[in-house]
Amino acid sequence: LEENERDNVVDTPRPLPDFVIEEPVLSADRLTFGLSNRGHASITTPLLIRLQWTTTGGGQVGDFYEFEVLEPLAAGASYRFDSNNNTEVDNYISSPPDTEDRRSKKLGIYVDYHSSITEISEQNNETVVDRPQADLTITNLVLENGRTTFRMRNNGVVAVAQPFTIRFSWIN
Repeated sequence: LEENERDNVVDTPRPLPDFVIEEPVLSADRLTFGLSNRGHASITTPLLIRLQWTTTGGGQVGDFYEFEVLEPLAAGASYRFDSNNNTEVDNYISSPPDTEDRRSKKLGIYVDYHSSITEISEQNNETVVDRPQADLTITNLVLENGRTTFRMRNNGVVAVAQPFTIRFSWIN
């Protein structure tokens, strides 16, 4: 027997998962990212992922899209998501909302958006990736004998799928 039996117990926090989105890559028609469980507990319940187009300043543009990752995610394990294996996600990222000023320039990716699974940290459940853009540049502009010639180049990573207008104006 001991003098004080009450000091023989130590409270330790229960092991929790910790979800982190890693290495997101967004192209014109594909989204890939890693989903890791850096915690100390596995999960077997579906994990909700939310996608949301946003402005550069973080304002939401258009509707969000949510889907579930059904694979169990063991402590320390990771899962690689590829939208080519999910038609609905593929459709969502391939058709971003088109606003007048084309403000939807980023895609937010959120895991466990509603915080329905208790984790070590709820602060690392989201990331934002830039929307691929076209970047049109005019080079080799020559005005000669009433004729204008130039070269148009797209330095961006997305093809220009819609007609566009080129305006010329005189600068003093």
